[in-house]
Amino acid sequence: MSEPIKKPGTKPESFKPKKPEIINMMNEAQMEAKESKMAEQKPKIVTEQISYGEFIWLGKEYPQNLPGTDVWKDFDSWGGWDMVEKYRKNPSYKCAVVNHLIDPAGMYMPGTFVENITKAPEGFVLRKFPACEYIVVTHEWKPKWDMFIVEEAVKDIQIPKGYIKYDNSDSLIRLIEIEHNDPEKGSRWENWIPIKKA
Repeated sequence: MSEPIKKPGTKPESFKPKKPEIINMMNEAQMEAKESKMAEQKPKIVTEQISYGEFIWLGKEYPQNLPGTDVWKDFDSWGGWDMVEKYRKNPSYKCAVVNHLIDPAGMYMPGTFVENITKAPEGFVLRKFPACEYIVVTHEWKPKWDMFIVEEAVKDIQIPKGYIKYDNSDSLIRLIEIEHNDPEKGSRWENWIPIKKA
């Protein structure tokens, strides 16, 4: 068998024969198949318009600019998850966060919807929020929720005709984030965006 032709000045140990075109084509086909499979695995984005009445929220407040790792570390150290389990109004909302504007600078408030409670446990706060309509951005029910695909979808969301976003100091709420678990359907991540009629 003849050896590959070496260019003048090429060191034998560094010389690599060019891959046959068919190998390149096969590699490209495998990459395309992998990307296609990943696209198929992405859950379908779902949007819903809902009305939610006045509610009481129990949680712990953090400045909007505090790193998320610090927020959840502190929340956990205060027994935040046990608090949610004990007081939550809706058992299927395992984790939820209200991004509110009671403080104009904005506050991040992990916690839960509650009822029949008048005093917050030590270290936590009770807040009342007004009734509002929301556009809920989420994904189809899956075995595991996907926060990041929802956050990407929110960037391009279309507000229903005749409505405008209502995420300002009048509504008090900028965004509600919910990990929604259903024993029969599965799990999904939800972003509730306040809206009102234009």
